Amino acid sequence: MNSNRQVFLQLIDLYERHGYSIATGLNPTLFSNWPIPSFTAVYKKGETVRTGGGIAPVEVFFIEALMQERAFKKVFIIGNAFGWSTFAFALADRNAQVLALDAGIEGEDNLLGIELTNRIAEAEQLNVKCILGFSPQDVAATVKEHLDGAPDLVFIDGLHTEEQVKKDFEACRAVSSTNTVYLFHDIIISGTMEKAFLDICDMAPDHVSHVLWRTTSGMTMLVPRELNKELAPVISGYSEAEDYVNRVKKTARYRVYLDRITTLRAVNFVKSLIPIPRRWKKWYDV
Repeated sequence: MNSNRQVFLQLIDLYERHGYSIATGLNPTLFSNWPIPSFTAVYKKGETVRTGGGIAPVEVFFIEALMQERAFKKVFIIGNAFGWSTFAFALADRNAQVLALDAGIEGEDNLLGIELTNRIAEAEQLNVKCILGFSPQDVAATVKEHLDGAPDLVFIDGLHTEEQVKKDFEACRAVSSTNTVYLFHDIIISGTMEKAFLDICDMAPDHVSHVLWRTTSGMTMLVPRELNKELAPVISGYSEAEDYVNRVKKTARYRVYLDRITTLRAVNFVKSLIPIPRRWKKWYDV
């Protein structure tokens, strides 16, 4: 495998050489605004491997840029699925030690995903290990046994609930140092974790918070104040001006409203042209 290639291309090649194909990065607007195809799925002989999904290509680009900007040596991950993001960190810096913790309960093939991650890591001689276990209760023991010291970068991509993401952070913070950077997946797109992230920010006044609006899922970060300037070029490259984000939100809401009004008028116009039997009218009420 050519380690000089872009990490995204290395990832695709990695899985293909081990008999798996990758589907990822499709534009949702081309698929009735369904967001799932923009993220990553893995296939074996045309059949989907049923685990949690993987991060989107833009998010792989961000991880590569982040790992190039600073030499993170110990990366701890909550949520592995089939290893896509885990290997993204490992390929972005082959000197880094990458440890993932996965509960093995998301999808009927999740245990296969853990086994696949460890098998590929051994075959490729990558410093990667995935452990079966639960957060928060297994975090401390897993880090103590399998990571060579406190993590300097944590990636949280576990169960997407407000309560769980806070538990994940608290467990990771307990085993981390004051200089640890925290990266969260799916915070904005989930619709359930944005408030949790604000609560997490209150728990970590010694860190600066960032929303990475240019990532597909709306990833967020907590960066120690002393590292914020060092990582600023990467963060700003994947962030967006707040006033522009607010304008886009407002425009999007207005367009949704117009689409609904237009659809309603079209339905009512069609109804006015087509005589509807009395017994069917209740099904056509809009």
